[in-house]
This record gives sequence, C-alpha cells and structure tokens, in this order.
Amino acid sequence: MSEYTDYVKDCLIGENKDKTQPEKMKTCAGKWRKKKGLPDPPPKKDKDTDCESILLMSMGGCPTCKEVKEVFKDEIKAGDIQVMDIFKEGKEIAKELKIKDVPAFVCKKKRGAPKKVKGGKIAKHFKKEGYY
Repeated sequence: MSEYTDYVKDCLIGENKDKTQPEKMKTCAGKWRKKKGLPDPPPKKDKDTDCESILLMSMGGCPTCKEVKEVFKDEIKAGDIQVMDIFKEGKEIAKELKIKDVPAFVCKKKRGAPKKVKGGKIAKHFKKEGYY
C-alpha cells in the first residue's frame, strides 16, 4: 500500500464516529494535505446554483402552479422566489427560453442569460442556501 493509503486508513479508524464516510474521507484527505504541506484544492463552483434570483413561471388557472406556489409559499413571501405569469410580466422570458409548460423555474444568473432550471437543481439550490 502507498503511504497515503496507510495514512487515510489509520485516520478513518480514529475519525469521529458521528461523521459519514464521505465526511471522514474529506477530513482525512485534508489532514494529509496539511501534513505534506500541499495546498487545499480550490472550491468547486456549482454552476447550477449560481442564481441571483429564482423565478417561478406560472399562469392563471393552472392547478399545478397553484400547488407549487403553496409548497414554496414561504420562499415566495420572503422574496427568494418571484412568481411571473408567462402571459403577463414573464412573457419575454418565457419567449426567450421557449417555456410552454408551466410551472417552470428560471434561474436569473449573476452573469449571463437566464436559464430554465429542472426541479432537482432548484432543490439543490435551496439546500445549498440552507432552506432545508
């Protein structure tokens, strides 16, 4: 085995029992880098959650939109999600992104054009921001 493998193996045995295996591995790898005088890797930039604001594209009379608004009512009230009707104030964005089905989420990026976002990526954004 390599010196690194031996080090990590020993480190994992002594690591906090409350941590998950990936957390332990990350901690042990960090200790190894520190021991060897190696720099920490640069933080990964998550392009999917680089949203300045999130838009919920909807339309009047849409029962699913109503349900989604209810699920995200606290985020909407707090201003974390802005609701736009695709036939009113959201008409230009809906046209630009070819949004024909609602509800749909749009990530307004800090830089660059807005982007239609799939549901899993929205959940990832809210998790990163500490909502759950």
